[in-house]
Amino acid sequence: MASPAIDQVQLSRQLYVMGMEAQTRMAQSDVLVVGMGGVGVEIAKNLALMGVKGVAIHDPTPASWADLASNFYLSEADAEAGTPRASACLPKLAELNSSVRVRLHTGSLGATDVSRFAVVVGCCLPLADQLALNAACRSAGSAFVLAEAMGALGVVFCDFGSSFVVRDPTGEEPVVRVVTAVTSEADGVVTVHPSERHGLSPGDAVTFDGIQGMTELNGCPPRRVTSVLDGHRFRIGDTSGFAPFQPGNGHVKQVVQPLTVSFEPLDVSLERPTFVATDFAKTSRLAGTHALWRGLHAFRGRDGGAGRLPAAWDIGEAEEVLALAEGEGCGGSGASTFQASAPEGCAPPPPDAPLSREAATRLACASSATLSPMCSVVGAMAASEALKACSGKFTPISQWMYLEASEALPPAGALTPADCAARGDRYDGQRRAVGSAVQDQLCHSSWFVVGAGAIGCEALKTLAMMGVAAPIPGSGPASSSSSSGAAAAAADSSTAAGSAGAKAGRVVVTDMDSIEKSNLSRQFLFRAADIGLPKSATAAAATAAMNPLIRVEAMETRVAADTEDVFDEAFWRGLDGVVTALDNVEARLYVDNRCVQFGKPMLESGTLGTKGHVQVVLPGSSVSYGSTSDPAEVSVPVCTLKSFPSKIEHTIQWARDWFEGEFAQAAEAANAFAADSAFLATIAGTPTRVETLERVVGVFASASAAAPAQPSAAAAAAGASAASPLSPVARACAAWAREQFESLFNHRIAQLCHTFPADATNDDGLPFWSGTKRRPRPLAFDPADPLHRTFVASAVRLRAAMLGTEVQTDTEESVDALAAAAAATTVAPFVAKDEQIARDDEELAAMQEAKGDGGDGDVAAGLEARLPAFGAAKGRHFAVIAFEKDDDLHASLLAAASNLRARNYGIEELDVMQTRRIAGRIIPAIATTTALVVGLVGLELLKLAQTQLARRGPAVAGRVRTKPITDHRDAFVNVALPVLTVTEPMECPATTVRLPAGAKYVPPGLSADAVDVSVAREWRVTMWDAVDLKGPMTMQELLDWAEEQFGMEVDSVNIEMATLYNATMASMPMRAAVTRQRASMTIPKVYEAVTGTPLPAQPSVQLLVTLAPPEEDDDDEEEEEGPELPVVTYWMSPEELDELRAASATKAEA
Repeated sequence: MASPAIDQVQLSRQLYVMGMEAQTRMAQSDVLVVGMGGVGVEIAKNLALMGVKGVAIHDPTPASWADLASNFYLSEADAEAGTPRASACLPKLAELNSSVRVRLHTGSLGATDVSRFAVVVGCCLPLADQLALNAACRSAGSAFVLAEAMGALGVVFCDFGSSFVVRDPTGEEPVVRVVTAVTSEADGVVTVHPSERHGLSPGDAVTFDGIQGMTELNGCPPRRVTSVLDGHRFRIGDTSGFAPFQPGNGHVKQVVQPLTVSFEPLDVSLERPTFVATDFAKTSRLAGTHALWRGLHAFRGRDGGAGRLPAAWDIGEAEEVLALAEGEGCGGSGASTFQASAPEGCAPPPPDAPLSREAATRLACASSATLSPMCSVVGAMAASEALKACSGKFTPISQWMYLEASEALPPAGALTPADCAARGDRYDGQRRAVGSAVQDQLCHSSWFVVGAGAIGCEALKTLAMMGVAAPIPGSGPASSSSSSGAAAAAADSSTAAGSAGAKAGRVVVTDMDSIEKSNLSRQFLFRAADIGLPKSATAAAATAAMNPLIRVEAMETRVAADTEDVFDEAFWRGLDGVVTALDNVEARLYVDNRCVQFGKPMLESGTLGTKGHVQVVLPGSSVSYGSTSDPAEVSVPVCTLKSFPSKIEHTIQWARDWFEGEFAQAAEAANAFAADSAFLATIAGTPTRVETLERVVGVFASASAAAPAQPSAAAAAAGASAASPLSPVARACAAWAREQFESLFNHRIAQLCHTFPADATNDDGLPFWSGTKRRPRPLAFDPADPLHRTFVASAVRLRAAMLGTEVQTDTEESVDALAAAAAATTVAPFVAKDEQIARDDEELAAMQEAKGDGGDGDVAAGLEARLPAFGAAKGRHFAVIAFEKDDDLHASLLAAASNLRARNYGIEELDVMQTRRIAGRIIPAIATTTALVVGLVGLELLKLAQTQLARRGPAVAGRVRTKPITDHRDAFVNVALPVLTVTEPMECPATTVRLPAGAKYVPPGLSADAVDVSVAREWRVTMWDAVDLKGPMTMQELLDWAEEQFGMEVDSVNIEMATLYNATMASMPMRAAVTRQRASMTIPKVYEAVTGTPLPAQPSVQLLVTLAPPEEDDDDEEEEEGPELPVVTYWMSPEELDELRAASATKAEA
């Protein structure tokens, strides 16, 4: 079978996860999805985006209003007409990927029918139908996946046959480490270089290369790791008969080993299930959850197998389900199947207790509901499993995975069937789970989606399906639970981004990017026709098409400090929460800071290939995103890049630095020289003087050589047949490319080998060329070598583009001519120099310090002397070409340069696609991980809606309660393993400030009448406590305010690193005049006086205010530090803000 064509541009981010081999197997596989409710459409969407050969969908069930809560491809017209669900979804699914054939399957589902499919997925079918479908798949040899979402209960089951081979269980890059020692003994110990831990586990397979002395290991069949001693040592079995190990550049490399997995059919596994845990606080509940799921199907099948699930929040019918689940027919264990519920007010059951009756009752009461977030989670996991069956990549679920989210539902007894009664609208399916009051709260809430990429698209879809900011006409407004009266008034009078409707609710999405083709494999709101359009507006329009009721506004404004006049105080105070869909830490930290400042919940998520995370930021109770930080990225030493690379990542970084130097920095320097007569004086004495001059001379030399010249008389007499077919520009650029090749890959390498010969030793007498230092070899230019040819052709095109012209290299003949011209270029032979080369960065720093003026004076003078000869070219402007990861020519040249250097050092080379990923720091991404994490985000939003409703009081909320932090879930997922782990968020730390008697401050949330300020009291302070000050305010007014409010004098006032006030310095006699002067100045003026620079023109600035400790009578006691107030936000008055804007404009003009 011929390999299918893979669109490497559209699927580029996905190919970094799946690899070409697995992607090709997927593109040869057809998948049948049976059942097109919310779960089925999610699965079909993910399969189409990820590029299987074909997706067949089967579901003649008429569309209903309940379906619209989760099926984003059904419309109100479909519900009214009862259009078959599969037929209604087909056209929109077919638009997702032109390479995937999406069709209806209208036949039967017997073994012959399903044999045409690699995988069959049964979605939300009666258990009898699932059993029959699984039996047909077993008979036909097709893989089978069961997927179901019953309200807040999700389940995925897999059966890939009795012997399924997993070609790559984890998808992780194999470990490669430098070996520093191997012992000769019955169970030899391998020691790796201390710079990196080996990362291996017992049972892993490894092989070796480049080992000196103990050469028997080189290229050996994979040896198993018998045990791990520590992070740098492990055992590999018998090495006693091998020659002694000698220090050198040997490596150990992990070998990916296939894994064979055996599955039980559904009927057998029902009785003896094996589970993949998702919530480690609930592992003991899995048997009860499985019994409950079977009890629900037993209830559904009482009347011939096609009956209904329990009525929404009908406690009687829920009890019937629990009774069925406790019976032998569902694998229950009688009364002990479920833990007896603790009385209200008592401690909850321990984590190792079975599923509680209260939780089981909640799940049963809401089982007929369709929750879009749960459909996203189940659909993403099921699609991942189907793709594993197609590709053989990643470890499948063995065999049951349950996601039990009973904590997302109101407590048992909080709702009645009347609260959840159908209204004949698109939210009937969700209303069955949470009731009308919560649904109305969602419909009138306001959320901010920051980013419209993959996560942003999924988030908008989820918000639309849940009904956020999408009220049913005539349902009546509900006041935003997070808007105070003042904020609502401000919002009503604002427009554009500064407005936040207090009653109507809205979703605001912002993203500055435009749609690219590589987005289409996972950003499912976009189509090929949208390429080049703004992401935010396109995503908003697609969201509105899914739910025409939603109030969604699109912006293309960055959320940052310099846009606080757009996303102003009224905007933030009018929000109910924020969903971040960002791809960088800096932006996340800024949004997180604003959420803390304004007390808004933030639902943060991100993905990296098969991995993803969700963090719930809860005002007043949890830590924020910025409370913890990832380890700092380890930088590569300069000397490693310049002289001693040991990994392909080193050569790629070196190649990128070279690219930027020759095509961006060189053009910038040449343009600066041409435009600025003082350029040479400007660079004199800088560390890069010689390097800069070399680049300037090189650019002008190429420009001069590229200029057409008149042929000599002898050449004219010889006739045109002797002339080169290359243009002067191409010849000049080919000569430059050859000189670059000779310098980079021959002369510099030869000089390094001359400075450090093969027998060189370190100060300790050990070989210099050992460990991570590989001894390189110079390369001789070969015009027939494909890598050499690629380097020359790509370098010529880019050099010509920098000179303002174009050289074609799209034919083999043109590349032949360029390679021949490069080979014919006369290059100076290598001449060894007595040159010192730094062994490490410490020695390099000492050498640079000793050099002093930053350059060899004679060399610099010689280069400067050449510049007048280029007078004719000095008037030209050269194109500055910065590396662009998605430019094929850029990636081709960078990969060629990196691989040539890797060849110098004996490092395994990498293809263009992987080089592009590393050089461009491209984040691998797949649609299933994105859909999964956003589904988890949606479940958290459902909990927040209940809390926001409950805070409006029992008259509105009824028996719906505030969700404590213990009901929320952070999450980590890795669909490759598979892992879906949820944990409770971390509580934010608190400190206690003792306020003396008379202090007037009343913390937020308390009324002044409830606090007796005449007595000393304790104030529990967390990061969520915010203090606002309205300008204009002088420094003296701030000091007086603090003493009045907190009963203590101010010790210091800072804005970032600038100290605006320090009590100790203010008390010094020599500072008296300055202190008096600044006391009458406003805060912005004090900052400018201290720093010499005005504050940025932003509506607010954050102050760090520390109070002086209360005076103690006992002089012997150790002096204590004063308390630090929560962040104090100083809001500029309109006059102050106008002054700052004027100062900013003046500075910009200067």
